[in-house]
Amino acid sequence: MPARDRGAVDAGFLNRHIELALRARAALAWGAEVPFNIFLNNVLPYASLNEQREVWRHFLFEELSPIVRLCANTLQAADVINQNIWGRWRIQLNNTRLPQVMSPSQVLATGQASSMSLSIFLVNALRSLAIPARLVGTVEWRAASGSHTWVEVWHNGRWSFLDSGEYRPVNDTWFYPIPARNQVAGNPQHGIFAASFQHEVGEVPLPWAPGNHGIDVTPHYK
Repeated sequence: MPARDRGAVDAGFLNRHIELALRARAALAWGAEVPFNIFLNNVLPYASLNEQREVWRHFLFEELSPIVRLCANTLQAADVINQNIWGRWRIQLNNTRLPQVMSPSQVLATGQASSMSLSIFLVNALRSLAIPARLVGTVEWRAASGSHTWVEVWHNGRWSFLDSGEYRPVNDTWFYPIPARNQVAGNPQHGIFAASFQHEVGEVPLPWAPGNHGIDVTPHYK
């Protein structure tokens, strides 16, 4: 748990997240295949960054579990969710006049969000279905303008990537292979870092989300 949440979130809030996460793990075909350490850091967490804390699991599970009932594994289910979720609630990208970090209820209320908030929304949608997911991003591209945040999903020992806000197949995005392959491992400005809820070996301050921690995943993209 992040230090800022200690004493700020109560036991009822935590217990409800735990209950719903375990229920989803038991209800869906791939749940038992997810190693428990992966489950603890990439399914169970109630937040990705410093977004508003809320219990989003029940609503998202009830809305989305029928869509993935015939899927065979986490990767297939993640692809189906990313294909359907944006049109389902008419959510669009807006990087201009909205906060960078918004909770799922705030995204649903506005119907618009930054790429970071769209990614938070997708991570939570996947986690509500016992699919391990995490936020990934970079402060600045070396071979393109701007920054970007996206989502990684775990399947069978590997992390694959999805963009948020507009459907494209798994591992098929505008930023890969270029400019992602031009990023620099270990470089806070030009590296690619994944957010992490629990402390991990090699964890560093998250360059694209101050006050949070993560791990350098640049070599995976190179």
